[in-house]
Amino acid sequence: MDILNRTFTTYSVALAANCKPKNISDWCNVGNVIGQRKNVGTGNRRALSWFNLMEVAIATEVLKITPSVQFAFEAAQSFAHLGEGQTGSFDDAANDHEPRIPGLPWHHSRGHTLLAIWHDGSRVVLNQQFDPVTVTGGDNLADPPPAFVVVNVTRIFQAVCDRLALLPSEILDEAYPETAKG
Repeated sequence: MDILNRTFTTYSVALAANCKPKNISDWCNVGNVIGQRKNVGTGNRRALSWFNLMEVAIATEVLKITPSVQFAFEAAQSFAHLGEGQTGSFDDAANDHEPRIPGLPWHHSRGHTLLAIWHDGSRVVLNQQFDPVTVTGGDNLADPPPAFVVVNVTRIFQAVCDRLALLPSEILDEAYPETAKG
């Protein structure tokens, strides 16, 4: 899929994630962004992947509710770099659908992809009821901790696509062709 193979500049990631380019450089330089060299040097441009872009976009949103950069990036990485049958799996979607691809939410026809975050972990869950309040239905978040925060990564993905003039439905239809067929 094309979007997963593209690279993005610090400026385009900043635009997509709605943050400052300097923040991204700082986060990369201290090792918060997976796979990024600590310092690219003057005059050199950073090349960030789609996975990095979504990692930064999610972390930027999480940073609105916590001052911990490390906490925000660890949570964002569990979505951006992991998925079913890929580099690792923390997802609990029903087995009768295509697995979630790292860096992408599940297909929009299935519901909203949410990231539940708590003090020492996170989990990507599918909200099939299209109800922003219900996140613990079925096996999506078995035995939830007493306190956790939910981030709607489907909405973040849509905002990222809007800022980059991409069509989210086209990206998800291409990523999940069986689900798109209906």
